[in-house]
Amino acid sequence: MILSVTSFFTAVFWGNLLIIFLYFFCSRKKYLYSFSYNILLFSTALILCRFFIPVEFPFTKTVLLAKLYPPIIWFFRLELLNFASYTIHTYDVLLLIWGIGFIYRIHRLWQQYKTFTAALHSLPVNIPLLNRCKKILCYEFSADDSPKKIVILQSCYISSPFITGFFKPVIVLPDIDFTDNELRYILSHEVQHFKFRDMFLKLNIEIIASLFWWNPVIHLLKHQVNNLLELRVDTAISINWSTQQKVDYLQCLANIYERSSNQKYQQLVMGFSKENRDFILVRADSLFYKKKTLCHSVTFAMLSLVWVLISFSFVFEPYSISPDVEKNTFALTDDCYIMLDSDGQYYLYMDDKRMGIVTDPDVEDFENTKFYNDEMGEIRR
Repeated sequence: MILSVTSFFTAVFWGNLLIIFLYFFCSRKKYLYSFSYNILLFSTALILCRFFIPVEFPFTKTVLLAKLYPPIIWFFRLELLNFASYTIHTYDVLLLIWGIGFIYRIHRLWQQYKTFTAALHSLPVNIPLLNRCKKILCYEFSADDSPKKIVILQSCYISSPFITGFFKPVIVLPDIDFTDNELRYILSHEVQHFKFRDMFLKLNIEIIASLFWWNPVIHLLKHQVNNLLELRVDTAISINWSTQQKVDYLQCLANIYERSSNQKYQQLVMGFSKENRDFILVRADSLFYKKKTLCHSVTFAMLSLVWVLISFSFVFEPYSISPDVEKNTFALTDDCYIMLDSDGQYYLYMDDKRMGIVTDPDVEDFENTKFYNDEMGEIRR
């Protein structure tokens, strides 16, 4: 396996291309609803693997690019400074900037999360609300012990419910007088996020977005993953619901959305209804769409795997001709021809101007070039 500047650029190119394809694929409702959300998340994971394996394999074929690519690669390989026996290139400086940016973003994410969790634990406990929620949790998840680990808090500073925490999950509710039915839908949704371990998935995508902070396409993928996680939870909790229950659930989503403000949430939370109005309509359509077929989902997963494997089969390399070589070369055109001269030598002519001696006129390079026996114009081939 070979790691190089060109193999890295190839990995970024293929990864971005696959992400853009997946994004527009999921933007079409008839495609989005036709496949399992688990399969779409699996395909997303495959695409991310392409970014983390930017190498050439023995079977990788080289594709030469002569336009735009050579000056880009030349810029990255440009020698900036010679220090002792080490040469500093442009890519060394950019790698340093990349690393500093990654460390800064991870540090900021960690500090924000620490401050956020500290603020959560300072919230007072609403005993009546806590008892109502515990009663609902015990009824809804009587055969499951995981919801018993969940802490219920309430804050007047938020407008939409969310869950946070990895090993000690906390559900935070806004200071709203919810009905028991609304609490049941909210708690079912947030508990399902915990059971799916979506907080760990969200942490991973935040780390990846921090690592590739310079790539806007990764942030597009981050948005898409967050949407898929919400749709997967909606599908899981509503699998045995009646039509009326689905309508009530959507009404609960809409009510909370109407009450919510445009506040910015901490990255490591899974919200209930803080998306835009268009995505709430997508969630509504998803609930009433015909169930996904296993055959379609498996086919899509296999195609995703094949496309990722194909992306390892090619690496883009720059191709350019040096000015000295280009000055002393030319391309064969339809006006070129070969003529046998009186001295017994074969000469190549271009625009009736003698260009030079042809030592072997029968080589493959001249198979489409006209061949004259003499100056009288007798065509040999």
